[in-house]
Amino acid sequence: YSNNMENLLITTKVSEPFKDVNDTDWFKADVEEIYNYGFTQGTTATTYSPNNEITRGEFAVMIARALELTVRSGATEFKDTEDKWYANEVQALKDASIVSGFGDGTFDGDKTITRQEATKMLLNMLEYAKVDTTTKSQVNLVDMDKVSDFAKHSVQFLAEKGVLVGDGNKKFNPTNNLTRAEMAKILVKALKLTDLY
Repeated sequence: YSNNMENLLITTKVSEPFKDVNDTDWFKADVEEIYNYGFTQGTTATTYSPNNEITRGEFAVMIARALELTVRSGATEFKDTEDKWYANEVQALKDASIVSGFGDGTFDGDKTITRQEATKMLLNMLEYAKVDTTTKSQVNLVDMDKVSDFAKHSVQFLAEKGVLVGDGNKKFNPTNNLTRAEMAKILVKALKLTDLY
């Protein structure tokens, strides 16, 4: 792990080129930020598709880019990532203990990522970046009982830090799929908890 972000400093911030991201959108600044850092591109040259759901592979690539993880080519440990465009980044996250995949040896990178899966990946990213992820208070999410055991700590910690995107009623909707707009917001907020940004 190295704190080597000098080459990612944005000297001239450019406005993202997406026609479907408006100045009044709640995710506008976050999309601009991840676009400027090069973590993501649009779905086309001029569209971001903020309401589209994001896959596990896409989210993994963005985290790998954000952490500047060294991506080694070669054999992947997941039996279903061979020849996938995200294979090297997923393997880099596996090497860094940020992802572990499923018990059957798969990563399921083409599957849409749920909100609770995303929080677990973000928590692992923060721990890799040496952030203390001890929870200090209890955030009262009305659907915390719906959160799977593997994600309870990550949801609680990120809620405490104000990283989660909720629906205004202290409801997290853990099994809903993450959208590209939500991804931009939580990735930027989580990265700001580190010393990297």
